[in-house]
Amino acid sequence: MFGHPTAPPSMEIFTMHPGLTLSPLLTPKPNAAGRSKTVLAEQRLVVMEACDDLLRSLGAALPEDCDYEPPSGTNGDMARKAWVERISLVEALRDEITMEAMKITIDWNPNS
Repeated sequence: MFGHPTAPPSMEIFTMHPGLTLSPLLTPKPNAAGRSKTVLAEQRLVVMEACDDLLRSLGAALPEDCDYEPPSGTNGDMARKAWVERISLVEALRDEITMEAMKITIDWNPNS
């Protein structure tokens, strides 16, 4: 879907967050016809930095009890829980991209 190659049957679908599953990332293998290891890793670092920026923004926007009318601990707790779920989703995405960057830089080979 969305132009992504189909994962080999041996690869499991990645469950990033309850109710959300994504196809696994297929780690690119640097070669003479493609982009260098450095370029591939730097692209992932840019994505990781964007995730970190988003996490800081989400943390700053975390709801407080007084943001709700009438103020109540229950509303605030429910709102914070929803935001924390979204923060967890971005953290999981960042961690997956980090792992891919590491695999690129160490010449990771799942068959060795």
